[in-house]
Amino acid sequence: MLLTLREPFNPRTVVVAPVTIEPGLEDQESVVLDASTNELGLPMTVWLGLTREIPIRTLERPLGEVLADIPVSPGTIADMTDATGQSAGTRPGHGNYGDTSPSAEKRAEMEDLLDQWMEVLEPLSSEVEKAGTDHEKPSFTLTQVMEALDVPQRQAMNIIRGRQELSAEEIQQLAAHVGSTPDAISAVAEPLPSDLLLELEQPRWRHLVRTEAQSGKTDEADARHSVARQTFALAARQHGEGRNVWRQRLRTIALGRLSESTNPEE
Repeated sequence: MLLTLREPFNPRTVVVAPVTIEPGLEDQESVVLDASTNELGLPMTVWLGLTREIPIRTLERPLGEVLADIPVSPGTIADMTDATGQSAGTRPGHGNYGDTSPSAEKRAEMEDLLDQWMEVLEPLSSEVEKAGTDHEKPSFTLTQVMEALDVPQRQAMNIIRGRQELSAEEIQQLAAHVGSTPDAISAVAEPLPSDLLLELEQPRWRHLVRTEAQSGKTDEADARHSVARQTFALAARQHGEGRNVWRQRLRTIALGRLSESTNPEE
């Protein structure tokens, strides 16, 4: 579990501290909370010494709120007590148990995982960097797309407009049909809007991305890109932009998947 401490300037990351609920696991840079301080009703340790900025897409779902005041950094733990000697429901953690203690081993395990998450935060796809530029005008017609790929008119229109990305096999097939090169066919795809890609990294869409990854037998990065392309194609005949608009369209995709899972024979 992670406790969100603050949101940094980067919209793709969040500042968090790990949380454990195993009794006795703590160190001198942690804060121990009793069950009255959080909505889970559990005693927990907040490891402020492991505060990190991590990709927001690694989060999955909210579990509740911590009601106690948490120091902003390990250096301010000493200031958390009041005139009575202790802030309500909280106390500083104890440490110096040695490198082989359960607390030290748990800390090392969490530290490695947090650092690993940040290392794999690659830049948004190069499509974002190209956003705002004109994509290549198609060198083929609507009829040619329908004939080459055997798709209905609406889907062919999305391809012409650059809203639907083609598979490698479809690119080769269309290129051979119209007498063009695969690179020229690929260049027709319009860059994905950065607002869409940023919205899709929010925890609310993690289940949708995982479902896409499982059905496509791929990883979350490819699945996220696939969902983004589907959402972009869905918006081909709609207007508006911004995170709220993409959120609504992603909800449409998610509801469609839910309907498919509850009606497998249809």
